[in-house]
Amino acid sequence: MPTPLKEKNRASIEKIQQVEIFYNKEEHVVHYEVGQQTGQGMWTVGLLLGPLGPLAAGATQYAAVKAGVEATKERSKAFNEAASLSAGSQDMNQDFAETLAAQLREDGKVVKLTRVPRLPSARIGETEQKKRAPDPLCAGGVCGTPGMLGGAGAPTPKDEGPRDAEPVAGNGYTPTPGYFPLLLRVTTGYAAPEIYAEYAPIAVVEWALIDDRNGRYLAQQKWAQGKPKPLTYANWDLLKADVPKARAQLRDTLLSYPPMLDKAIFSFEPNR
Repeated sequence: MPTPLKEKNRASIEKIQQVEIFYNKEEHVVHYEVGQQTGQGMWTVGLLLGPLGPLAAGATQYAAVKAGVEATKERSKAFNEAASLSAGSQDMNQDFAETLAAQLREDGKVVKLTRVPRLPSARIGETEQKKRAPDPLCAGGVCGTPGMLGGAGAPTPKDEGPRDAEPVAGNGYTPTPGYFPLLLRVTTGYAAPEIYAEYAPIAVVEWALIDDRNGRYLAQQKWAQGKPKPLTYANWDLLKADVPKARAQLRDTLLSYPPMLDKAIFSFEPNR
């Protein structure tokens, strides 16, 4: 069913005929959750990839999290370098965006694709950013955080309702006049729920449909995709030694999203 934000903007969404899909290039993150289980919860690498909350567990906890962040950076870099060699010019994020574009064209819409750096901020496309932990997928902190990572069944963030966005300049994208921006932020990689757990594939897609005339959010959602029986890796060494097959599984996971993604964005029919 349409979200409240989408339903509130139904009249505007139903009039859209030209769409520009903005997507980021293929990049992967490899991380495990770290930290001590306390009465106040566990602060993890997964949390640091999203909005940064207060570290409540003290110096020992902070040291563990910091070490986990460094390991995530190093392992993500190594995985991406090996994946790039095995993939050549193929980009799974582009494949995903082109699949969505083809669906929209079948619906009669005019669509263009534009690749941009990873879109910034906790809510993709916003200019104003609070101070956050660096995204290991972004060199030098040039781009923003992907939001909380999670497997299949991860909760969808609560709808915050429509609000004005900052001017698009500085948001990481510049829309073509007359085209409504459809922002995609794809996060793929391998994650372990704790330091000794197996690495399993994840594919998270965040999207936001923006009014090109005033920058207002018309609809947004976060999809998390997993596999029922994924190929997992007991440790980092095994994952690092099997990058071509591991990357192929990530591509299958990302592209196995249900068909008719266009309906999830633009349709107002029940159960679509």
